Amino acid sequence: MNLILCSTSVGFILPGIYAFTTGDSWLGLISILTSLFSVNYWFHETNDLRYTLDSIMSRISFITFTYRAITYVKNPTILLYGWINWFVLVLSFALSRYHQRYGGPWWVPHCLFHICTTIGQVLVIRGSSL
Repeated sequence: MNLILCSTSVGFILPGIYAFTTGDSWLGLISILTSLFSVNYWFHETNDLRYTLDSIMSRISFITFTYRAITYVKNPTILLYGWINWFVLVLSFALSRYHQRYGGPWWVPHCLFHICTTIGQVLVIRGSSL
């Protein structure tokens, strides 16, 4: 399970590299830092500084990319796919928290959350660079 979550966390590097190629070093840095903190946490899952750093960085990433989407993405197709993705991202995170609290395979929706994060970051980077 942790290996799968580490693998999906590594996926955040892809939008980071893409952002740097489009000249958006700010989003690139946020994506790569999000990946590093997430992998660091899932590699050895403990409720300490690792969790705190991952939690803070994921919130910074979520707020930054959501703000950038609202402010700069104007392409209707990217907006459509982006907001559908955003809804699935929020829902999958909520489901993972629900399953953590009440039992069930919480890591499955959390993997989907990671995948939606990667897709959403790419869509925002592409949409804000047009």
